[in-house]
Amino acid sequence: MIFYYDETFHDRKITMLSNGYPNIYEINDNDSFVFAILGEEENKMELVLREYEEIENLTKKDLKLEGELKSTTFKRKFFKNGFVTMDLNCKKFYTNLFMLILKYNLKFQVGCISKTEYLVFQFANALVLPSNIIIGSFTYSLTKFIEQHRLYNLFQDLIKGETFFLERFKVSLIQLLCKVLEEIKGVVREEKEENAIKQLIQILMVSQVKVNKSICKSWNYDIIAEAIKLRIGELNKKDVTVIIDKEPLTYEAFLNSGVNAEECDSKKSLGIRMTDMFIGFIGRFIYYLKSDVHEQNYKRLSDIKKKDFVDKRLINNNWFNLKEEEFYLIKQIAEFFNQSTYWSAFTLYYMDDITTFFNYFHYIMQYKDYNEFCKNKDMHNEYFNSYACEYLLSSYKNLNKQIL
Repeated sequence: MIFYYDETFHDRKITMLSNGYPNIYEINDNDSFVFAILGEEENKMELVLREYEEIENLTKKDLKLEGELKSTTFKRKFFKNGFVTMDLNCKKFYTNLFMLILKYNLKFQVGCISKTEYLVFQFANALVLPSNIIIGSFTYSLTKFIEQHRLYNLFQDLIKGETFFLERFKVSLIQLLCKVLEEIKGVVREEKEENAIKQLIQILMVSQVKVNKSICKSWNYDIIAEAIKLRIGELNKKDVTVIIDKEPLTYEAFLNSGVNAEECDSKKSLGIRMTDMFIGFIGRFIYYLKSDVHEQNYKRLSDIKKKDFVDKRLINNNWFNLKEEEFYLIKQIAEFFNQSTYWSAFTLYYMDDITTFFNYFHYIMQYKDYNEFCKNKDMHNEYFNSYACEYLLSSYKNLNKQIL
């Protein structure tokens, strides 16, 4: 078998920008590092790539493009509301791409790792936590809080990393938790978060930072390599090769983990270019789905006000303003996503982003036809919010059982 690997929103190192904000929260970046492998048996992939080359050449002709077709060729704004805001060429390309993937039932893995969680998990491991605390649940709750309530300069001490600065980060974090707790009192939609924040404050107050602990800001590619290794292991195949774009750190991590990897220039590899377009689609969907529901960003603690928490955060209803052909394409993609023999998803403890992505397709798949979907069209974002929240609740209950 042969797989092709690529990633998007790739930060090699987490740093603080000159404006006091971490680079992972910069307007054109994403907290999620998103990666994928896409492939099949070698003889089957030869047919796939032959057909993909035709799609690529047709798209380049339509765009009058001389160079390499990349996911960044299509403007990011085309993905603001999914298929609804794509221009004609972008929609045509992705329709053809997914029809090709569906035609050959390609196998894939999608991974989505929160960069905030990458730091928070290290911070959690630098604490002497009470013995009854499940580190996975603690990491998830803290990651979600920090990522949702983004405060300028909060990460400064954490990114500096040594024990003294971790102590200062803990103090700043408790102050942020207390301020948000103060402002959300009496806000109906924040009842569950209120309880979670109280618990986080209690845990942090009694937890000391271990001596001589530090935080690694450079990205750990071993996590990605282990994820790919797990996916390959599920296939129960002896001869599996993963082709990756030239990225020395990724390549080294793959080899060290025992993954049979080969480097190749994307200009010479149709498979890498196809995977780049595939993961570019997923990454941008995740970026905009998250953007729609994100809480307010703050420069100072004093900027946090109750009024910011009163209104429910829903994705723009334009995501559901679909034409009939778009509706049926999404249903087909969702049905493919449902075939667990062909794909898997990888996360750490925080899986909200990738789950919301898949939930968007699965929510639409529930409707048997376009006429049924068009009923109560103005309420889809509200219904989707309930659907996604219920799914997340169920998923995390199952995760906690596994951890216990």
